[in-house]
Amino acid sequence: MSVIVLIPAVFQNITGYKEKIECSSGSILDIINQLEGTFPGISEKLVEHGNIKKFINIYINDKDIRFLSRQNTVAKDGDIIMIIPAVSEG
Repeated sequence: MSVIVLIPAVFQNITGYKEKIECSSGSILDIINQLEGTFPGISEKLVEHGNIKKFINIYINDKDIRFLSRQNTVAKDGDIIMIIPAVSEG
């Protein structure tokens, strides 16, 4: 089985405008590496020095990975991963 990654509109230009992408289960970093293999350039939007960028929020089944094991959090078959970039106004 696999996990579903929901891609926000701001990154869909990298994914060929795909909103949902199926990946093999694994850690969040494993899944981002899978995405990078298919959609080069996406990992630099999400990861810096092996950590999820501060302005990127990632949820597995509505649970914020910052309160789990961060980028080492494991997504299991059937999980839904949401990537949500922070929005701010200055």
